[in-house]
Amino acid sequence: NTPNTPNTPNTPNTPNTPNTSTNTNTDNNSNNQSSVDNNDNKNSNYNSNNLIKKNTIVYPTKSMNLYKGTYFSKNNLLRHYTNKPMINKPIFVVDGYGKSKTGLLRYKIHEMNHKNRIGYITVRKDYVLPVYATQTSGLVTVISAGGVNSYQNKNLTNKVAHYRQGSQLKVKGIVWNNRSTRYVLTNGNFITADKTLVLSGSIKQVKSFTANKGLSIYKDIQLTHKLKTLKKSQVMKIKNWDYSDKENTLKYGSLRYRVAGGYVYAKSKLITNVK
Repeated sequence: NTPNTPNTPNTPNTPNTPNTSTNTNTDNNSNNQSSVDNNDNKNSNYNSNNLIKKNTIVYPTKSMNLYKGTYFSKNNLLRHYTNKPMINKPIFVVDGYGKSKTGLLRYKIHEMNHKNRIGYITVRKDYVLPVYATQTSGLVTVISAGGVNSYQNKNLTNKVAHYRQGSQLKVKGIVWNNRSTRYVLTNGNFITADKTLVLSGSIKQVKSFTANKGLSIYKDIQLTHKLKTLKKSQVMKIKNWDYSDKENTLKYGSLRYRVAGGYVYAKSKLITNVK
C-alpha cells in the first residue's frame, strides 16, 4: 500500500537579525580570494529572513572554505573542505552570524566532530543546507555503512530494529525532536532523518560482483594491508559500501566494497558483473 502523505514539520522560527561581528581586515576585492568567494562577497542579497536558524546542524553541498574572520581572503583561510560523498560530509553547527564591514552576512560555525574548528562560512543556500530532512516522498533508503536503528520514541529510545545499508523503508510522516527531525515509519516507529545516514527516495544498492584475476582484499578501507588475492571468476557478496579518506577534508575519497574478510577497490578493472 502507498504510505500516507508525510506531515511537514513546522519550520523553526526565523532567526533574529544577526549581530555585526567585528573584523580587523578591510573588506575589498582581493587577488587572494577564490572565484567562489569573490562571488559571495559581491552577493549582498541575503538578509536575516534568508538565514538558517541558530543551533541548526548543517552540511556543505559543495567544496567550500572555513575562515577565521568575516572577510573571506587567503590570509583568513583556516581550512578547505573538498566536496565529499554524502555519507562522509562534514557536519557543522550554526553558532551565530557575522557581517563583514560592508554588511555581507556569514555563518559563524563549529565543526560538530572537531569542536576546535571554529570560524565563518558562506550563507549561500547553494553551499550550505540543514542536515535534517523536513519532507519525504514516502520512501527512504539507508545509506550509512553501519545502518540505522528504529525506535519506539522520537527521541530515539527503546530500540526496536536495525536496518542495514541499502534497506528501503516506507515512511508516513516526519516530526521534530528538539533541533533534529525523525522519519515516522508506517509501523509507527522512528528513525533519524539525518541526510548523511538516510536519504529520501530509492537508492540503488550493489549486492555482488565477480572478481577477475588479481583482485586483492585488504584489511583496511585505505587498502594499505593486503590480506589475499581472489581467484578469477570468484563471486563476492557485498556487505556494504563506503569511501576512503573519511577524515581528510582535502580528498573526496574512493569507493570501497566491504566483503568477507576486508575491503576491495570498487572501481577496479578487476571487478566485473556487478549486480
